[in-house]
Amino acid sequence: MIEPYEPKSCDSADELCCCQAIEIHVQGELDLSTVPRMRERLHEALSLQPERLVVDLSECTFFDAMGINMLLELHRRAWRQNAAFTLRGCSDRHYRLLALMGLRNVFDIESRRARSGFSVS
Repeated sequence: MIEPYEPKSCDSADELCCCQAIEIHVQGELDLSTVPRMRERLHEALSLQPERLVVDLSECTFFDAMGINMLLELHRRAWRQNAAFTLRGCSDRHYRLLALMGLRNVFDIESRRARSGFSVS
C-alpha cells in the first residue's frame, strides 16, 4: 500500500514541476504481485523531479528479489536525475537481506538511531 501524494500544480504545461522531497510508505509485502503497481507509483513520484525520494520500509513486512530489483532500478533513475534516494525504516531482516546481496553500501539507508538524534558510527 502506498500513501498518496499530491503533485504540485504548475502555472503552465511547459513548466517543470519540482518538489524538495517525496516520501513513500510501503505497507505489506513488496514482491512479484505488488512490485508492478509500486514501480508505477514510484516512477510517478520521480517524474515530479524531487530533490530527494524517501522509501519508508518500516511497515514493509517482506520483500524479495523482485522488490530489491525495483529499488535498484529506482535508485539508478534517481541518480540519473541527481536526486537522493533514501531507504528509511529498514528492519533487521531488511538489513540482513541487503547485506547478503552486497547492497547495504549501495543504498543510502537512514538508520533508526540517526533519526532519533543519536550518532551512528
